[in-house]
Amino acid sequence: MPLMPFSHDYHEARNELYRDRCEIGFRVFGKIVENLTGLSNRYNRQFFSPPLQCAEQMLRICKRIDEGLKKFVPNYELLFELNEELVAKQQKQFLFMRKAADIFLRSFGGFETKTIAGLYNQWISIAGWRHDEEAFLCLESRFPFPNIAHEEFMENFEISQIDIFWRSDALVESISDGSEFSLWDFDDEADDDLNFERLSPNHHLRRRLSLLSVATEDSIGDDITYKTVREADFEAFERTWVEYLETEDTTLISP
Repeated sequence: MPLMPFSHDYHEARNELYRDRCEIGFRVFGKIVENLTGLSNRYNRQFFSPPLQCAEQMLRICKRIDEGLKKFVPNYELLFELNEELVAKQQKQFLFMRKAADIFLRSFGGFETKTIAGLYNQWISIAGWRHDEEAFLCLESRFPFPNIAHEEFMENFEISQIDIFWRSDALVESISDGSEFSLWDFDDEADDDLNFERLSPNHHLRRRLSLLSVATEDSIGDDITYKTVREADFEAFERTWVEYLETEDTTLISP
């Protein structure tokens, strides 16, 4: 009987923490969906469909977890499975898509037709879990200089790690000893190799200023050009992709 109040407090505090994390997930994934939907509507729905669909799936999973937590008796076994799926989609799909975009666009001068066709091919491969993870992690950009237009585009893919049930044992300790438990009290050593970026209100401003300090016109040089998303020929991309599917000529999607 003496354990009952603690047990009740524990479950209440635990669910409150989990639902707070879901709320953060709604904001993070919702912002990505908003960004990619805007790009899709403005430029090309086919090209942006793989990362947009991945972001929409992450948002839906997060909402399912939140709905499950609202139940009088949550099915934690199911919710843990959903959370594992959510984490996997972040780590093994969306972040790989972001890295693919960074590598292709930096290395091959931005939104050239072959480049975006090759990137799209990578995206659908990642979406279908058909990519070689170990080989992919070893890829590095061959574009040596920071580029403001590229960094502005990549801001649409910024994400913070959302793990709803991460480190719940620390919550038990915080309740038992009366200490505070920070929602963002991450263990830096536990971060994965893809280096999740954690959002803060002025994150984009700090990043932009740091880029401006090193990426002036003189530092970029006249011999390097970068075609922006506004300059891309997405009709040519669609034609190239259809031709590739018909001929299986990989040179069409090899920058």
